[in-house]
Amino acid sequence: MRKVFCVLILLSQYFCYADDLNKTFGIGVGYPYFSLKYGITSKTSIETRGAYDPDVLVGGLRLNHYFNPEDKAVFYVSGEADYVLFQSSWVESGNGEGYAFGCFIGSEYFIAKNLTLNLDIGPMFVGLMDTSRDISSSGVQWVFNAGVNYYFGTGNKEKTTKIPTGKKDMSQMNKDEKKVLMSKYFNKGTKYMQMGKYEWAINEFNEVLKYDSNHKESLDRIERCKKMLSGTDSETSETSQDTSNETQNSEVYKIKGK
Repeated sequence: MRKVFCVLILLSQYFCYADDLNKTFGIGVGYPYFSLKYGITSKTSIETRGAYDPDVLVGGLRLNHYFNPEDKAVFYVSGEADYVLFQSSWVESGNGEGYAFGCFIGSEYFIAKNLTLNLDIGPMFVGLMDTSRDISSSGVQWVFNAGVNYYFGTGNKEKTTKIPTGKKDMSQMNKDEKKVLMSKYFNKGTKYMQMGKYEWAINEFNEVLKYDSNHKESLDRIERCKKMLSGTDSETSETSQDTSNETQNSEVYKIKGK
């Protein structure tokens, strides 16, 4: 029983999370685990996970669902299944295998454009069999996870707000309907600027220009985003302050239309 208890404690160190977006890859690292992730959709990712210790080897899959992937702080739920191999001399020589199933709820925070910190917690059911002595045991362990994740791929460049299907096309919209959609894209672009996701912001402002090609606020923000991406904007703090004020400006735009 002492061996099983030690394995349960060891497993509790190994489970971490990483967020992702559509067609984006992610790498998660911690002590002593690693993970690789791929975004199936903008709100769902699949993740392979592994952890190694001189006495325990854990590997498995996790499915993640994100509630608000466009925000800086992303909330998610996950389901996980793992296979466990262990050998140990804690009490006397022995080795075996087992499985672990768990569900988690947590949050991931973007500290940089492609870098995040995450925390999650949830119950994990673990069943183990010591094959050398034909002894089995199982139990539930509450697991607290912390990790660092890095994302790369095409997802960032493809991110843009989608207009729900079944809506009128541009030629069928009246002036007020166009203003509603322009406000939606403009506000989303401003939000992405605040988060430092300049490619996404440019995509949103370009959507505004489809309805009004001379929209000055969107044109100005596109130029600013391009400068930030190229590193030619040296007034970073001033730009950040201006972008924060744009949230209020966007609300004015929503009321007045421009």
